[in-house]
Amino acid sequence: MLPLCWLAWADEIADLISDHGGAKPDRPPAVKALAWNVLRTVIQWRVMRNKGELTFKDGRWIITLRVGLPLEEQAFVIGHELAHWWFKNFCDTVLARDVEEAMCDAVGARLAAPRIPFAAAVNWYGHRVHLLAERFFTLQRVALLRISELTGRPSIIERPGRRIARGRPYDWPEDLWSIPRHKAHPLRVDDGWGMIVNEE
Repeated sequence: MLPLCWLAWADEIADLISDHGGAKPDRPPAVKALAWNVLRTVIQWRVMRNKGELTFKDGRWIITLRVGLPLEEQAFVIGHELAHWWFKNFCDTVLARDVEEAMCDAVGARLAAPRIPFAAAVNWYGHRVHLLAERFFTLQRVALLRISELTGRPSIIERPGRRIARGRPYDWPEDLWSIPRHKAHPLRVDDGWGMIVNEE
């Protein structure tokens, strides 16, 4: 799990990438257009194992997405690859691979669901994860984590081999299903499960 100072750094990186690409911070995201403005290259598609990759070829950076990647994953994956571009070009610190991947996930989420428009959507729609994901054409897990990052409401996503928690500190037990439903409730998010603490 990334500490709060790293999440603040992810905010800063997302803002720098957005500024570099001329994105307006108060507008809904247009990550494909942002990638064009930053890299001056169109998104390419090919059959591959990874969801996305960043390569440098013939003097330019190229983002390639896997053929058939669902629409709701595209903005997040493009944002993730833009974060890799930033780390390769502007970061003096060499990060461990797993840390860089976690940071790129955090930046990708911020580019897919930017702070100002997403916070406005949360004020309008409430904490309705699935509706917010639909409105932002993004993953449900991105919407759940962004709700927690912006409101402080604790949430967690259980993924194979790791957990991702956001919001205020919360003592998550090893067995999430042991939490009484009056304290927190489970949510089916994408291909897995998440949990969010009930509002007080």
